Parts: sequence; structure tokens; C-alpha cells
Amino acid sequence: MQHTAPLSATPAAYLAKHSPDAPVLFIAPSVLQATARRFQADFDGLVTYAVKANDRPEVLSNLVAAGITTFDVASPAEMAAVRAVCPQAVLHYNNPVRSAAEVRAGIAAGVYSWSIDDMSELAKLRDVPRDNEVAVRFALPVKGAAYDFGSKFGAAPEQAAALLRAVAEMGFTPSMCFHPGTQCNDPQAWVQYVHAAADILRAAGVLIKRMNIGGGFAVDRGFDAPDHRAVFAAVKAALAESFGTDAPSLLCEPGRAMVADAAVLATRIKGMRNAGRTVFLNDGIYGGLPDLRDMG
Repeated sequence: MQHTAPLSATPAAYLAKHSPDAPVLFIAPSVLQATARRFQADFDGLVTYAVKANDRPEVLSNLVAAGITTFDVASPAEMAAVRAVCPQAVLHYNNPVRSAAEVRAGIAAGVYSWSIDDMSELAKLRDVPRDNEVAVRFALPVKGAAYDFGSKFGAAPEQAAALLRAVAEMGFTPSMCFHPGTQCNDPQAWVQYVHAAADILRAAGVLIKRMNIGGGFAVDRGFDAPDHRAVFAAVKAALAESFGTDAPSLLCEPGRAMVADAAVLATRIKGMRNAGRTVFLNDGIYGGLPDLRDMG
């Protein structure tokens, strides 16, 4: 008969008992599932999960248990991770730059939705089934995020209109997507994107059935607590103003905002210098704190 030691009730209890020298990441399934259900209740559209935020099977399986069935994947490894816990999951491949091997892997994994931000990337999708959705990702010079993805991905509005026409001409289901940037707590950033999306679609002469408003939803970093409902309300109002009765349905892809409150990283202080002003930990930017240098 196999005996499994009971889990500790809290991170503090575990640390007191085991005193680990390596960093430990704790996950609270009940908090994770509650966050997923709250997103689904508050957002008027499809809630997906950006797997890059945390691809642990414990995280993915708890999100599935909470009703998340669509996942934003950025690599073949993430596709495999999702399929391992939810074989019937819907996959959205919204990393807009892919190698030929990655495209083949996406086709093999049954990816349904793809994003592009350049004609060369659209050409790589020539073997993708034509009943798939292809979303044109565009970017604006919008402030309000701790890290601006617009400097990395996203077509300019004029280019986005041409891309939409090309997507439709190739026989794909056209869509649009954007990302206001990581740790964005300003609803007006999403509002500007929604209004710009309407202008791009009018210029392109293309109709879409749905639009992805991205992730980037802020988490509490010790400043003001984020108000996701305010973002959702602002998006809904902007959608009605810009599109009227022809408004597309919405989807979003929270990543860290979905998992951050359910996770606690415990690190050990290895040493202190300069009267405590310099602290050395057993983890850092090459481990569990990769955003510390860029976003604080």
C-alpha cells in the first residue's frame, strides 16, 4: 500500500517543515479556478488562456475544470501541453512569427485560429485548412502598459487593411486581434484599439465575425488593484459606438492575470550586504523572476 504524505495547508507551513534551499512555486487550485470563473462571468465573450504564462499541467488541468476550453499557444511544446490535459481543446496560435516546422506542427495539432502581421507570414499558411480563422494583428502607439508589445508584433493600420483583404481572398475566415501590452491597467488603451479596428475594417471592406482583444490585463503588483470589469465595460461601450449592430463577438486571452493570484514564489535570502540594501536571492531573472528587470 502506497502512502502519500499530506500537502501542507499553506506555503508558510511547508517552508517551516522542509526549509528548502531551492525556490518553490506554490499553486492554489481553488484560487485559480475562482479566477477563471470570474473572468468568464465578467467578460462578454470567449475567455481563452495564454499558456505562455504558466504551462504546468496542474495549471492547465484546473483551468479545464473551471470551464476553459480554448487556449492561446505560442509553440508546439505548448500545443502538446494542452493536448495532454484536454485533447478536445481549441487551439489559437497567436504568435505571428513562425517557422515552416512550427506551421506544420500547428496543422498537425489541429490549430483553428492563427494570427499574422505581415504578408510573408500569411504566405507561410498556404497549407492551413481554409476553414481556419486567420486574425490580422495590428498595433498602435498606445501607452499604459509596463511592456509594449507593439514594438515587437503588429501591423500598422494601413498594412492591416491590406492583410485583411489578402486573408479573405485566400479563403480563410478573417478576424482581427491586438494586444495593448503587458500589465496594462488603462481601459482607454483597449478603447483606442477597438475604434481603430473599426476604421481598419471599413478601409479594408471586410467583415469579421469576432475580434480578439488580447491579454495584458494587469495584476496587483502592490500598487492600485486592477479593475478588469472597468476594462470590459469600456470595451463593450467602444464596440457599440464603433460597430453598432454589426459588432463582432469578442474573445480575450488573459495569461498572468489568470494565474498570478493563485501562485506564490518562495525564495531564500542567501546573503545581505550594504546594511541590508543589497539582497541576494536563490532565484532571479534567469529563473522565476524574468520580468523583474524590465517591469519591476
